[in-house]
Amino acid sequence: MGIKGFLILEILNSKKLPIPLTEEAQKEHERFLDELQRQTERVKQIPLTVLIWGPSEDTSNPVAEKRVNIRNHLREIGHNAQFSERLSNEECFKDLSEKSKEFIQAQSSHLIIVLLEGSPGALAESHDFCNHPELAGKFYIMIPDSYKDGYSGKGAIKDLSDGYGGVYWYQEGEIASCKVLNMAAKRVEARRNIMYRHRSNGVPK
Repeated sequence: MGIKGFLILEILNSKKLPIPLTEEAQKEHERFLDELQRQTERVKQIPLTVLIWGPSEDTSNPVAEKRVNIRNHLREIGHNAQFSERLSNEECFKDLSEKSKEFIQAQSSHLIIVLLEGSPGALAESHDFCNHPELAGKFYIMIPDSYKDGYSGKGAIKDLSDGYGGVYWYQEGEIASCKVLNMAAKRVEARRNIMYRHRSNGVPK
């Protein structure tokens, strides 16, 4: 390459380089970065109410333990994660059936995470509510891949998956690993980000 070629290449490369900011523009850039940090922190300050349905925490099995882990992790990152059975004795629920209590809780929450494996109660609750038009978008059902050929997998769970994408089919070993917990947290954080972008005075509805 001759001198002319080098000059042309240098001119082309120089056009790719950013023009330095003026002093005032640099100050604005620093203000902008500070605002990005402030807004990012505001996202983390939005708490969602998340119901976690599944095997009783008193049950000694990996799914029940993972349910507790999910609740504790969500609380650590700033959410109001709750087990429905612990809310059952609230004064407002006096004389109501268990189904009515669950429905009211579901209506009042932002998100419902369900661990179905080994939990007939959670399975019944999901069948009751996961296809309800006002509630379906709140559900995130975590279910073993081996359940796909069963009645639930081909029925209400399939409708939820096809209609709302609210199902995570996990493979063997994912309960023992961090995969199921991470997927649950990812779902909640995505919903938190959506709440932030569509908030009213910073308060999620």
